[in-house]
Amino acid sequence: SRQEDILPIAHRMREADVKEIWASHRATPYKALVTGFKAEGNCWTILGDGIPEGMIGVTRKSLLSNNGIAWLLGTDVLSQEKRQFVELTKKLFDDAVEGFDYLENYISVDNRLSLRWLQALGFTIEDEIINMNGTPFKKFYMERN
Repeated sequence: SRQEDILPIAHRMREADVKEIWASHRATPYKALVTGFKAEGNCWTILGDGIPEGMIGVTRKSLLSNNGIAWLLGTDVLSQEKRQFVELTKKLFDDAVEGFDYLENYISVDNRLSLRWLQALGFTIEDEIINMNGTPFKKFYMERN
């Protein structure tokens, strides 16, 4: 990813992602992408016809562990070709998680497209509902060998 990839995605971010990052972190699309881009870990930009359409990454949870926080934020373009999107992100995800033993994060239960994507990648989604600023979330995780 490059710094200049952030603005085109932030201005056109999927409504479900905008609501999710606001509820979980009180962050704007721009701030959430900058935070992921600058964090210790791995970050890639997903291009569609040369235009930044999403960012996928794993942020190191702490400098003393191999645990990571997996994330993806994108535009509506990512949901237009669902099969192609899953295939592409599986490849990117495999590179992004290199060196991490355990991945986790939280997802809004209303973000149905992302829930299906996480299941396609092999994440476990817990049943317990966690309330974040009035929005129901579930924890997702993956243990890697």
